[in-house]
Amino acid sequence: MLRTFLSSLDYGGFGLHIDDLVEGAAMATRGCFTRIGSFWWGGAPGPSGSAEVCASSVIVDVAFLALLVIAVIAVVRIRQRGEEGRFELARRYLEKGMDPPHDLFPSSAQGDLRRGIVLVFAGLGLLGASVGMPGLGPTGLIPGFIGLGYLASFVASRKRNS
Repeated sequence: MLRTFLSSLDYGGFGLHIDDLVEGAAMATRGCFTRIGSFWWGGAPGPSGSAEVCASSVIVDVAFLALLVIAVIAVVRIRQRGEEGRFELARRYLEKGMDPPHDLFPSSAQGDLRRGIVLVFAGLGLLGASVGMPGLGPTGLIPGFIGLGYLASFVASRKRNS
């Protein structure tokens, strides 16, 4: 059943086969779950005090990154299909000589407000997490300042419309 589900997610156009990726990662980590390490967090301390990295940690990290890339591709494709549907509907309205409804294409100002709030709080969350994890550093400043830019764009568009 799992193989059927994974093969339905298979995106062979890029030579990417999810079932092989997941199966390879699972087989590579066998016997390594208690001391798994990675290039992000390092390995578990070994008997000599140094960090021993499990041989399969790179495979697990690459598999994780590949799954993230696949998720991003899926989200982009879903949004693209939604946009295509809205453009097709607007085209049909115009062919019939009617004006498309204003709700068909929402204002970017509302999107800027939502994105700005989400990114500011994501930045604050990453800054809070970096207190306990010194490896993150000021990573939260990046989404935080991008969020502030979206909020500034929202304020500017509201002033322009008023």
